[in-house]
Amino acid sequence: MDRFLIFTGKHKPEIYALTLFFLCLIIGLWLGFNSEPILLNRSGAIIIIIGVYLAANNFSEWVQTESLRDLEKELPNIMQEEILEFEKDGRLVTDEQRKSIEVGIKSKSIKI
Repeated sequence: MDRFLIFTGKHKPEIYALTLFFLCLIIGLWLGFNSEPILLNRSGAIIIIIGVYLAANNFSEWVQTESLRDLEKELPNIMQEEILEFEKDGRLVTDEQRKSIEVGIKSKSIKI
């Protein structure tokens, strides 16, 4: 039961969206066939709104995950370019400066 609660806590928006989706679908079908057909169209619009809300809710997480993944891939290349720019003036880069450059690149890149 604990694993199920962990799963539902992590995926709560998806579970709520699926529940609302099926609820709107069933009520919309019933109202569309037993009452006015326009209500079937309106329930479809509500389902689309639920889907757009769910996508917008998770979009920022997806963008942040992708940007962090790209940063981890490109960090050595960016570091090398920054160090080469620093060494163009004839100065040597110490380990402390390398760490400060890396921290600076990460802090500027993570701000989304």
